[in-house]
Amino acid sequence: MAQVSKYPMTKGVKTRLFELFWDTLASFKNKEGAQKFFQDLLSPTEQIVLAKRLGIAILLTKKESYATIIDTLKVSPATINKIQLWLQTGGEGYKKAIEKILKRESLENFLDELEATALRFMGGGQILTGKILSGQKRSKTLKKKLKRGGL
Repeated sequence: MAQVSKYPMTKGVKTRLFELFWDTLASFKNKEGAQKFFQDLLSPTEQIVLAKRLGIAILLTKKESYATIIDTLKVSPATINKIQLWLQTGGEGYKKAIEKILKRESLENFLDELEATALRFMGGGQILTGKILSGQKRSKTLKKKLKRGGL
């Protein structure tokens, strides 16, 4: 991450900058807006660092081994230790974000399985496509997996 200037801001300026920053983050209604903001705000390296930290936290929460995390994310044991310490000694922000991610992931897996089952029983029919579930993209992917025998 970038270095912070050795010239400190006044407390009032710092407080106001953080208010603006958090308000800006909270104002995004969709992933595309947030993505554009962070791509403009952060260098590619900073984006990777932050994404890997979140990935480590998720994998630790899922009880993955250090070896798996190191191999998957190409991070050091020291980095994993730092994230694990944050999670153990507080990490409320991490924990809330991870909880939301895992709930969404669980819901996506459930919907994928539901649609795959429905497609098997309906012979690949279109009854559920785009109505109850998340739409055509999921159906197309699942149909391809079914044709290849992947489900």
